[in-house]
Formats: sequence, structure tokens, C-alpha cells
Amino acid sequence: MAMYGATAGKLGILGMDAATNQAVCSIQNPRKSFVEKFLYYFLLLSRPKIIEDSSGGAQPNISKTYIDSIEIPLPPLPEQERIVAKLDTLFARIDEAIALLEENIAATERLMESVLDEVFRDAAEKWEMFELKKLGKFYGGGTPSKQNKNFWNGDIVWISPKDMKSKYLSNSELSITSLAISQSSVKEIPKNSLLFVTRSGILKHKFPLGINEVNCTINQDLKAFIPGKGLSTEFVYWMFRSLEQRILEDYVKTGVTVQSIIFSDFKEIMIPKPEKDEQATLVKKMSGLSNRIQEIKKENKERIDYYQSLKSSLLDQAFRGEL
Repeated sequence: MAMYGATAGKLGILGMDAATNQAVCSIQNPRKSFVEKFLYYFLLLSRPKIIEDSSGGAQPNISKTYIDSIEIPLPPLPEQERIVAKLDTLFARIDEAIALLEENIAATERLMESVLDEVFRDAAEKWEMFELKKLGKFYGGGTPSKQNKNFWNGDIVWISPKDMKSKYLSNSELSITSLAISQSSVKEIPKNSLLFVTRSGILKHKFPLGINEVNCTINQDLKAFIPGKGLSTEFVYWMFRSLEQRILEDYVKTGVTVQSIIFSDFKEIMIPKPEKDEQATLVKKMSGLSNRIQEIKKENKERIDYYQSLKSSLLDQAFRGEL
């Protein structure tokens, strides 16, 4: 059992001889008085209470004394084996169902990628291509001094990579004041701009971008692109979504501690600029598909949550003698 830190309360059954560090408690069974997996299932059921009882600091800290004090029901070994066999069978069926649901989610994501690729590959063949820098303006960001309390906790949204969690952005974990804008390098970004991460470890596998629904500011790890006349922010958003893999492969600096976009090259990336009505048609198609895919993912995630809760219910029944 992991005893403290972010993994406190996590459990495993060792399948080989090994040593552990001070953050792991080993529960041994030299007298063979219990079936190891029976104890595993009981502690799995008890984990939420164990963590609750061991909280109080920044992270849970489960003491050996507390572990020694846990009261464990011990029916005869044949009954322990029966309960373990029953739970193993039921959990295996639940895990199969969860795996199918997870594959459904992955399949919808692959569908989105496939449609994006097809739509914008056709767009690139039909319409004239332009360097991105010729189709709008870029703005950078910054961080006001943390030493000046008058710069922080205002009513102006200040977006950093950790806020880039959805397509539409309207708030942030931290906010700044108008004084911070007037007395630092931070600039106000007009709403309906395209924001994207240019420096973060997340660029190893994802290119986060979003559209700000309110005027905002950004930190130095983001850029804002404000499309020029005749170019829809929504269209550029979907264009970049279609180019995500290429951006990660061709425009991210590798071999460094923190990944970053090679911005001098990125701003010269070629994108199409169809007529406004054609942009609107593409945006409507992609938004409609995206909304349906989000609904499917939500439905599947809710069913996964149900199956996970079913495991807890089965454990509870097992240790009340009702299974």
C-alpha cells in the first residue's frame, strides 16, 4: 500500500520478491491466515475512508500505526476464496464492458480526425493558400510582477496553458487588474481571437488552442492570432485542429527540457482562405460533428462511471456477506 503523496492508498499484490522504499507498506502473510486477494479487495473497498482518515496536510499520509489498526473481517479460507472468485468473475465482465466503452470513445475521436483531414485536405486543393502571418496579427503575452499585489486578483482574465482546457475560454485560474496592463508588458487581447500554447510540455502530444469569449490577457507561453478581414476565427480554429499532428511533428522544438513552437517557422505555415460563405459551411459541418461526438463521449463516460460505481457496490455487498 502506498502510504503518502498523490498515490496514497493505492494497492497492489506483489508477484515477485522485491524491496520497497519508505513510502510503501508491505503487508505479509507468513501464517497463511488470509487469501491475499481477499485482503486486497477489502482494502480497495476501505480506501476512501483510509484516505479520509489520513488527510489533514497538503497530501494524505497513512501511518503504519493506522494500517496496523485496520480491522479486517476474516471468514474461513474457503469462504474468502469463494468471494475472491466471485469478484474476479464479475470484475472481469465489468472491465470488458468498460474496455468496449473506451474503444467507442477512441473511435469517435478517430472519426473526428479523419473528417478534419478529409475536409481540409480538399480545402487546400480547392483554394488559394496564404502564409498565416499575412492573414492576421499575432500578439504575445507576459506575466505581471507577482511582487506587486495591485496587479493581481482583478477582473481581467489572464490565461495560461493550464487554462486551455476547452474550445471556448471565458475565465482563468488567475486574474489581473487594469493597472497590470498599464504598467507591464501584458496586452489586452480582443474577444474572438485564437489563442494557442507555444511553450509547454503538453506540446509533446497536443497543440492546445481555443477562442476567447471575452477580452483577456495571456501569459508568455501563449500567442494570440487575430484574423484579418474576411477570415473567420472559427475557420482558423478548425484548420489548426486538422493540422495538429503536422504542427507537433514539424514546428515543435525537440531535445529541450520544455517543448516550444518554432514561431518564426510557424507563422509562415500555409493555410487556405475560402470565401466567407464557404468558411461558414465548413465551420457548421465541423461544429455539428464535434457536438455529436461530445454527446457520444459524454454518454460513454457516464456509463463507464456507472460500471466503476458498480464495482464499489459489489465490494460492499461482498463484505456484508450478500454476494
